[in-house]
Amino acid sequence: YWVEYVAHGLQRGKETAEFYWAVSGFFAMVGPIIVWLAARRLKIVRGLVFAFTSLALFIAAPGLYAGDFVIVASTVVFGAQPALSALIAIRARELRGQARMPEVMQKMIFFNAGAAGLACWLFPYLLAGFGYEVLFIIGGLAMAFGALLAFPWREASPNRAIST
Repeated sequence: YWVEYVAHGLQRGKETAEFYWAVSGFFAMVGPIIVWLAARRLKIVRGLVFAFTSLALFIAAPGLYAGDFVIVASTVVFGAQPALSALIAIRARELRGQARMPEVMQKMIFFNAGAAGLACWLFPYLLAGFGYEVLFIIGGLAMAFGALLAFPWREASPNRAIST
């Protein structure tokens, strides 16, 4: 959708859209490394909240303002999104332990597949009815909800250590 949005929604043409897609692909490769280094400094839970919050801001931003800086920053942050999956898996392992990871991963895959299916079904209706701006805001709100869920609201109990 990003190439379509840049090329047609912003009317910047196919070549410009392809450039943004290449930038996104580059950050899909190096983004996880950058996020991993940051998460080591911040600790995993803070890195996860930071990743969700960054995605929330930069996915929603083009829905509010489509200036050059916003489009470039959104492309970079969205490109680095694959790192989020790794952070989620690491955090799940911290909370549930290695023995329960197969069960946790099955639930995560099931939930993600359902969410992706719903998004694919709703996408044409939302796009036709509201345009890209609303889609970006909905996506940003979903990531903000992820940040709220990942935030360590409680202190660690003596029986369960949570790295913060």
